[in-house]
Amino acid sequence: MKQSGKRGKGLKTVGDAPYPLTQARQPRSSHPSKPSRLILTESQVLRTCLELLQHHPKVALAWRTNAGGFTNSGGQYVKFGFKGQPDLMAVVRGGKFLACETKATGKHATEAQRLFLLNVVDAGGYAVCVDNPDLLIRFLRDVV
Repeated sequence: MKQSGKRGKGLKTVGDAPYPLTQARQPRSSHPSKPSRLILTESQVLRTCLELLQHHPKVALAWRTNAGGFTNSGGQYVKFGFKGQPDLMAVVRGGKFLACETKATGKHATEAQRLFLLNVVDAGGYAVCVDNPDLLIRFLRDVV
């Protein structure tokens, strides 16, 4: 592993992908001889995937999306985003839309998220749900 100043503070690179290894939780294993899989939180996967998309040569634009709501100073509840909205959206070179849902290691998309991703594919775009940045790297290499 090498430290990379270009990819951001505190990130280390493995191959071409940045991974926040210093903050990752290591799984407890009852078999020390078995290789343990790196456990990443959703925010670690999201941050790394966003950075990957923003620097990938096949991607023209990439951004983080938020969904939720808040109560404003007048007491009104304001909702933003929509149910099933992906964490990351992008436009690949050539104009196709890409939706990327990020999850913590071992977690899966909700039904609403899965349906949104399927709608993107049906409309001719790209969609992927990843629990590890390696999966996004492979997706961009093999599918896009």
